[in-house]
Amino acid sequence: MSEVPLLSVRNLEKHYTRTTGVVSTDVVGRVRAVDGIDFDMRRGETLALVGETGCGKSTTARTVLGLEEPTAGTVTFDGTPLQEFDTTDRSQFRRRVGMVFQDPNSSLDPRMTVGESVGEPLLVHGLTDRERRRERVESVLGRVGLSPQIRSRYPAELSGGQKQRAALARALILQPDLLVADEPVNALDASVQASFLDLLADLTADFGLAVLFISHDLAVVRAVAHRTAVMYLGRIVERGPTAALLDDPAHPYTRALVDSIPRPDPSRPPAGGTLEGDVPDPADPPAGCRFHTRCPAVIQPPESSLSAEAWRSIVSLRRDLVTGRIDLESDVREEYSLPGQFDDQAAESAIDDVVAALEEDDVETARQRLDRAFDSVCIEQEPELAPIEDGRRVACHLHD
Repeated sequence: MSEVPLLSVRNLEKHYTRTTGVVSTDVVGRVRAVDGIDFDMRRGETLALVGETGCGKSTTARTVLGLEEPTAGTVTFDGTPLQEFDTTDRSQFRRRVGMVFQDPNSSLDPRMTVGESVGEPLLVHGLTDRERRRERVESVLGRVGLSPQIRSRYPAELSGGQKQRAALARALILQPDLLVADEPVNALDASVQASFLDLLADLTADFGLAVLFISHDLAVVRAVAHRTAVMYLGRIVERGPTAALLDDPAHPYTRALVDSIPRPDPSRPPAGGTLEGDVPDPADPPAGCRFHTRCPAVIQPPESSLSAEAWRSIVSLRRDLVTGRIDLESDVREEYSLPGQFDDQAAESAIDDVVAALEEDDVETARQRLDRAFDSVCIEQEPELAPIEDGRRVACHLHD
């Protein structure tokens, strides 16, 4: 592979404004869909972006393609920032990148034949000779495993796998250098998924394609990606070679994603535990580590001597205080499985104060008292994406 990245992303941000009402222009907040990420891609390499729905994967892809204007940061393609492209540069850039969408039913025009859809990019970029377009279309259809005769059919006449191969053919018709595949096998049956992924791997090797592969399915990612970047709430929390990252995940969020992969033995419990709570609002991400409100491994204060179970209960209580999900009518100690009496006197005093504040419906005072008593580094400081072993980087205080 070339040492010079084909695609370089630095401190990329994409924020969306929230306004009041339907037609109001008064800004009341910003949704931080992508909030400062870095990565490089080289020719012939497949990089997977993974994470839960809403973590920013697809927004990253659209911004990389120039379909969204970044709020901040730079996207550099083959040495030139996209922001510096003139009209001619942008046209050439669009010839050198292709896109495969998640749902071929919506990405293929039902009123156009397969041949017309696949050949449309050639027409847009100036190839007006109908015979040459037909030859190119038939050639690329054959390359993706479809019969040339299929070009005269309409999408409704094709199976799901055939439609996705046709979508791939359209993305490849201009012989791009970069292919962005956004959940390309999500709507396909398992057997069709396998054949599509094999095809994608062959094309990557044969043509030296760089592929940005977006998925939430880690089993699929293991089969296709050289490197993987894990996103959570707009940030990359772990990045590195796919095998090393999936075999020995360093970040608790990555570990939870790996544990979610179906196992041959369903009675075997996941090693990393299950995630609690919901993904926070991207318009108001938590302070400190963004994952701490759901993390099963939040670090205790150095002076604390609580059991793991008691500490986890306090973290759950704080999460619900911050998110407003606390039930003020409940018995706090019973609801959160807190000990009737802590051995740690400082912890006991803090919980007594919290319970007293909640009895007065004073959630803010309860939250502040809990924060003062249990000032975890995970709550106070945002971790940096720092190098660890095996060529990986991880943003987690467990690896400081």
